Amino acid sequence: MAAIKTSISIVIAVLLASCGPAAHDWTGEWTGELPSLSPDAPKDTVANTLNKVKLTVRPDGTFTLVRGGIPADGETIPSDGGLILRFRKVLGQPLDKQPQEVRQQYADAKMQIKEGSVVLVDPTDFNRDPVKLLRAKPTGG
Repeated sequence: MAAIKTSISIVIAVLLASCGPAAHDWTGEWTGELPSLSPDAPKDTVANTLNKVKLTVRPDGTFTLVRGGIPADGETIPSDGGLILRFRKVLGQPLDKQPQEVRQQYADAKMQIKEGSVVLVDPTDFNRDPVKLLRAKPTGG
């Protein structure tokens, strides 16, 4: 009798788990643009380059984020329907070997869905709005 109750409990748990919302596939290449600190300034090549954001999320749970032309790498952590981006390297160098001022600029960021769009929320980004991201390439593309 105990074996039957255990089996039923397992079946119910599996069914309940499969009824939840599908997890979002975050892997692939994402692009966006930082809002300009000076919206009235003319756009030039340098400003356009510095405003570009490129985020590559790999299936192995790692990522590369290029902001302002500076690459940073780290690991992703699923959290509350989104991904926490935990930085580990900047310009190919371990973040924990950098001065405190640099480490503070690479606090955890988050990739999430907000108002139907995928956004990058960065607590160190001068209190600007989240950056809207568009998928440029799917996984393996």
